[in-house]
Amino acid sequence: MKRVWYLGIDDTDGYSGGCTTYTMSRVIDKLMENHCELIGFPRLIRLNPNVPFKTRGNGALSIEFSSTLNYEQIAEIVRNIVENDTQNILEPEQAQPCAILLDKRPPVRIYWDAVQKFLDKADFLEKYREKSLLGEPSRALVGALSSIAVDLSDDYTYELLAYRKKENLGKERVIGNIKEMVIQFPDHTFSSYDFEQERELIAPSGPDPVFLGIRGENVEKLKVFFSELDIEEELESYTIFQTNQATGAHVLNPLADISPYTVISADCEIVEAPEILQGGHVMTLIRMGYELKTLMCFEPTKQLTHAVRQLFKGDTIFIHAAVSEDGTSLSLEEFMLVNLVDRKIAESPMCKCGTRMISAGFLKGYKCKNCSNRSWKPNYRKVNTFLQIGQRYYASASAQRHLTRPSSRELVRNRKKVSENQFRVNLNG
Repeated sequence: MKRVWYLGIDDTDGYSGGCTTYTMSRVIDKLMENHCELIGFPRLIRLNPNVPFKTRGNGALSIEFSSTLNYEQIAEIVRNIVENDTQNILEPEQAQPCAILLDKRPPVRIYWDAVQKFLDKADFLEKYREKSLLGEPSRALVGALSSIAVDLSDDYTYELLAYRKKENLGKERVIGNIKEMVIQFPDHTFSSYDFEQERELIAPSGPDPVFLGIRGENVEKLKVFFSELDIEEELESYTIFQTNQATGAHVLNPLADISPYTVISADCEIVEAPEILQGGHVMTLIRMGYELKTLMCFEPTKQLTHAVRQLFKGDTIFIHAAVSEDGTSLSLEEFMLVNLVDRKIAESPMCKCGTRMISAGFLKGYKCKNCSNRSWKPNYRKVNTFLQIGQRYYASASAQRHLTRPSSRELVRNRKKVSENQFRVNLNG
């Protein structure tokens, strides 16, 4: 008799190799060889991007499937694959894998807390320790559980991940026509090319088995986009995952508590004119309600930093920003302009003789170096700005987090019921 099972896996990768999506893909293959039937798409779930010990992409994987296999038979399949993917490849301090097998979905609150807050594995050990397939659960228990508990009913996207053959690991990834494809098929994918930086975004640079990852709203369009790419390397396979990427799921609702490691949304007023720091980072002081906070915008965000530099004291903006560990500063992800003050700056007045006056000292007004004329009032010059009320400003595509909702999805919510699709494909028969 078939039973329904839920499998969650997290943290089988490290900076020197491995990939949890690839590990899950191999698990899927083996389970299907043993006549298991997957229910829906495999899921790639990104967790809170601000936790201090996150993995590279801070993502966990889960599948739901029916099977006549018993618990121990499934456990043996998963153990063999995870151990094979991590031993002799990754140091123990890099990968701390966890795999959980359940016959009931955990409370959905675990998912939302893992995406938006900071969870401690100790809170779940008593209930789920015996469900671990790899011995004592590591801190990746939180990710494995949340990937099973996930709720994608409000919004989701897909990612097609294509994998390399072992003999090609570590070699340069070459794709000849990404920019042309994005221009030709603008609605087939998103966050695949950064036109500001002239940089492709679908191929990672590390030694892991992923050759490329293409994100989109529609499974069939992803397949078309993938099939038209100019790829000379012979690939092993691909898997299409349903994900919470680009949904903004990590952002807390307005007026939520400002706790360390969270990403908040809030109206705020610019209290001090933005200051450009060494390295091109920008810092300003903001007021949220009765609290003053330091707002940081870091140079790699490029166009977002450029927009923040345009802000004036007194402007009102609505922000998505990550709270620091001590809660005193925020790291800006995006903002929407709510209100603009008059754009005027004071400058030294011109003398009648045609010379620009200079300051005569504190509270002494201005004086002309060429004659005896003085003035107490500066000139005010209107400053033009590209900022527009109601407009959202984002980091450049190459600097956006996995969960950040890009401009192309600003008003998009994907709630379509998807028919059965071929999500796992071996490209070599």
